Amino acid sequence: MALWGYLFDRYEHDCLADLAELDRLAREALGVSLGLVALSGRPYAELVGAPRPAAAVVLPYADSSRAALIEVLGEGRVASAPLPIGVIGTSLWLNSLAAALGKDPRPLDAFLARERQLLPSLQRARGKLAPQLAAAVAADAPLAAALVGVLAELGVAAPLVFTLDRTLGGAKRVAADLDALREAGGPAVPAPAIVERPSAERFAAAFADFSRAAPTPLLLAPTTLANLADRSRVATVEVSFPRCRDHALAPQPLCGFAGLAVLAGRIVNAVGRVT
Repeated sequence: MALWGYLFDRYEHDCLADLAELDRLAREALGVSLGLVALSGRPYAELVGAPRPAAAVVLPYADSSRAALIEVLGEGRVASAPLPIGVIGTSLWLNSLAAALGKDPRPLDAFLARERQLLPSLQRARGKLAPQLAAAVAADAPLAAALVGVLAELGVAAPLVFTLDRTLGGAKRVAADLDALREAGGPAVPAPAIVERPSAERFAAAFADFSRAAPTPLLLAPTTLANLADRSRVATVEVSFPRCRDHALAPQPLCGFAGLAVLAGRIVNAVGRVT
């Protein structure tokens, strides 16, 4: 099985744990392993020498490669999927794997039901998050939509989004991905206000207005933008690239069901530091 479009952006135990979690899900749910991952942090020679995969799932970052993969593997063996983040995003990703492999989805439904029962941390996090918590998200469009969806699963509203990409769809992509998450059974998410490709000055001004109105503001953003927030009163969680202050010296995935529990814990800890 090939996974195309994972952004392996540093050799730490967040990216490494993401790939381990996705491989675990593929093996336990569908009996396949992620034999070929681009990008995976592995040497290019290993990718060139890898066996031809039976099928491929394409993440949003590699949408432009979909046609080339279809030429190699065939139309029915290539599926597109959202980022496997949160309960719904991970479920959609696994369903895309099953479709690309031509597998019966019924055993997958039973696996997903079992995995969801193993997430007591989700309920604990909901109880510990401040009731007046409001979040802003700054990331490329696919990740921003995934994070807004995860926050909704945690009971946290994210009324403000900053999209940082130039070629991944921006505001239209965020809206479409949130619609897809809702149609797949995710919480209804009110359409956030979206600021596309803000300058540092525009981000700082817009976020300052937002944080003044929020009793407990939460910011999910890369270090470059998180540094512009008042960390003494803003709960900050570093996501996207770069992440210079938050290092993963032990497994700390964002993807999959394990990633949801980790992210919930990071948010709870960030809120605890400012409340």
